Amino acid sequence: MAKTSHKYLAEASVWYLYSRSAVDRILKFNPEARFIVCLRNPVDMFASLHPQQVFSGLEGEKDIEKAWNLSDARKAGSFAGIKKIRGKGDPGHMAYQHSCLLGQQVEDLLAKVPRTHVMFLLIEDMRDAPEVVFSDICTFLEIENTASSTDFQVLNTARKPRSRKINKRLEWLERNRLLPKRWIEKMFKANMSTTGNPPLRPEFREIVRKHFRSDVELLQNLIGRDLSRWLDD
Repeated sequence: MAKTSHKYLAEASVWYLYSRSAVDRILKFNPEARFIVCLRNPVDMFASLHPQQVFSGLEGEKDIEKAWNLSDARKAGSFAGIKKIRGKGDPGHMAYQHSCLLGQQVEDLLAKVPRTHVMFLLIEDMRDAPEVVFSDICTFLEIENTASSTDFQVLNTARKPRSRKINKRLEWLERNRLLPKRWIEKMFKANMSTTGNPPLRPEFREIVRKHFRSDVELLQNLIGRDLSRWLDD
């Protein structure tokens, strides 16, 4: 818990950049707030996000190409292919053709926040040089650099259920609140295996890449980084 002696109160979410209201609420809380935005190739983001949503139990369309094609309907508010779980789920999150448009989202952010209060990171920078990125963050926040004593580990690797039947049963128990939440979370965890996400079919990957091309070009102009490799990989 933050104390008055602390310089910053930090909060994080993968959906703050996408949200239409999060930045406004943050600025209302603190007009001098600073933002650290981690970005990745939107093609890879989509290829990772869909399995995550399947894993969460919200995405009911397990075929990633079919889910991609439901984007417009979901953006309009349809729950097509989405499992309705009490208190969870925003169809817009699974409107992948729109929710992964990082250029538009960054443009909206910079229309509200001074550029000097925003730091942009690329996920490959964090993977390849975590110590350097950590040091840059400390400089941006004007805090002590503790990189030399920090253990940089890979967390949140891709996961999938060992048994889909068990996972579905646990989802049912969660929806109906038949067991304590902490028990269900432990059983979900026990049923998980760590694995990489399956690659997109080459022809489909090219479709996705073309869809995001103009948005990536917008993004690289906004953040001043060469992202051509995202378009040509």
